[in-house]
Amino acid sequence: LPEWFPGAGFKRNAAIWKKKMEEFADKPYEFALDNVAQGMYGQGDRSSAWLRRTHRHRKYPSKPTAEIVSIKIEPCQTVITVSHFLLAIFQHPEVLKQAQAEVDAVIGQNRLPVCEDRESLSYCDVIFSETGVEKYAWSLTYRLADIPIRLMEDDIYDNMFIPKG
Repeated sequence: LPEWFPGAGFKRNAAIWKKKMEEFADKPYEFALDNVAQGMYGQGDRSSAWLRRTHRHRKYPSKPTAEIVSIKIEPCQTVITVSHFLLAIFQHPEVLKQAQAEVDAVIGQNRLPVCEDRESLSYCDVIFSETGVEKYAWSLTYRLADIPIRLMEDDIYDNMFIPKG
């Protein structure tokens, strides 16, 4: 159905939203690439963590590919998970106080927690696992089957050709 066809306004809207979603997914990656180029690494974001781990190669794709698709997570699921976490933590302020006390005792107040702190923050770890935030709070990768994938360029993975798109 051509976009100009009466009643096909949904196609025009889909094209606009597709571009916005690509931008939504690509901007954090581009931001992280710029930070690496300037020698600055973030502590908490997934793209910077991936770039830190692979910095020795010094060759990064200009657009995200299947190799780093795990950086992108579906925004809707993230909002739902974090909303459940916030609802639970606001209903139980004593849990929040105890978690804050643990963070202050282990890390102090001069920095944010990073993945390496996980073993020392056992109470926070339990809170995250109970509310489903665990996979966002600590892990750096996700199963590819859980994430919609679209390659920005043709790729070869495990001797198999995967076309762009």
